[in-house]
Amino acid sequence: MSPFIIKDNPLDINHDISWDEVRMVLMSLVLHKAPGGDRLEVGWYKVLFNDYDVYCPESPMAKALLNLLQTIWRSGKIPKIWNITEIVTIPKKGDPQ
Repeated sequence: MSPFIIKDNPLDINHDISWDEVRMVLMSLVLHKAPGGDRLEVGWYKVLFNDYDVYCPESPMAKALLNLLQTIWRSGKIPKIWNITEIVTIPKKGDPQ
């Protein structure tokens, strides 16, 4: 079971997305990985929070991200662009087999 589901009532998955949940996910992301389709690296997302905004986002960009995620969650409509995958092959040195 995901540690991000409310511990008091794990069956309550219909609650709104909280800033605390967003922060936990962002903090769990590993730095220096390939960026996603938005071309933004994990480090960009990690600067959206600080040690003081545990329950409520402080920066305008963090507030916008939380609002976006809550709107998507409430509507159930995931942007089509999020379902597009780009695969980039990286050739290895040596024998091309």
